[in-house]
Amino acid sequence: VHPSAVFTRFQDAQFFSDYYLEDASFLRLDNVNLGYNFGQIGNSTLRLQMYVTAQNLFTITGYSGLDPETDANGIDLDRFPRARTITLGARLSL
Repeated sequence: VHPSAVFTRFQDAQFFSDYYLEDASFLRLDNVNLGYNFGQIGNSTLRLQMYVTAQNLFTITGYSGLDPETDANGIDLDRFPRARTITLGARLSL
């Protein structure tokens, strides 16, 4: 039995109750890509470009679960949280 179900003191199943519904609106910064081209380096023919790419930087929400975005018909199934990834890179051209 889920702990919050005990707290409610329901005696019967509440199939049509909205007791467990909550606002799942959110603002998420999901993908960002920034790059800079330094151009020619000194007197050589080398060119340098650097970049940073980030995924799942932040989510602003009042939702109490792991992720307010669900793909299971609105049911939060406690899926694994999204990973935050940051990639740094450089490209050197001749």
